[in-house]
Amino acid sequence: MVKDKFISQGVIEVVISIEGMICADCREKVENIVKKLDGILDVRADCRKGEVCVKAEKGKVTIDDLMATINQSGYKTAISQVKII
Repeated sequence: MVKDKFISQGVIEVVISIEGMICADCREKVENIVKKLDGILDVRADCRKGEVCVKAEKGKVTIDDLMATINQSGYKTAISQVKII
């Protein structure tokens, strides 16, 4: 099962609010830049909610790395939720 794989690897799930992500092109841009980071397992951006949900291998990427990467693309970010799954 995929969920078991995530648990055994130590996965962190982060929901980040993104100011300025308002359209499908923005959503795709955010997903693509985050996917380039090491340790990313899944990225799902939602322009209607203005947030991105990222699942990453614990210890491979930091929340600061995620936010800095998104900020460098012209968006403002804030942490909404963090879970270790």
